[in-house]
Amino acid sequence: MKKLLAIVVLGLLFCGSANSESLKPLSEYIEENQDNSDDPAFMFYITTRCAANYRYGAILLLKQELKTQSKNFHDISVKLKVAAIKVLINKSGHTNDEAVKAVLENTKDIYDRYIKDGKEHYSKTGSYINGSYIEDDLSICKKLNKTIF
Repeated sequence: MKKLLAIVVLGLLFCGSANSESLKPLSEYIEENQDNSDDPAFMFYITTRCAANYRYGAILLLKQELKTQSKNFHDISVKLKVAAIKVLINKSGHTNDEAVKAVLENTKDIYDRYIKDGKEHYSKTGSYINGSYIEDDLSICKKLNKTIF
């Protein structure tokens, strides 16, 4: 089961669209996988993706010296990472150490992709998020955050 989850998650991470974006918009991913919403791999991916999205937002807010908002985003990112760890432990039988390692690695990978895509979007539009799939992802992640917490 652990190997299957790892294969599924890695496959999901590398599902990019044909354009320069390195991640498929979260809305498309959810639509394509709506029948799998109870699947631990789906839940893991969504929570780590949103944790990375909030982390990315926290960094951008901090660059604008919006420290309170940045801290709020950071705190939500941490809560989502904890939720992803619980999914792996409770639904997939991972040990705590395995779950923490998987969450940190996947969140970092997704976060790095947000950085890359945000820079590319900035070079084209002058904005890191506005008008991009990253902004749309944040809208979905805000809904997820309200649902979970």
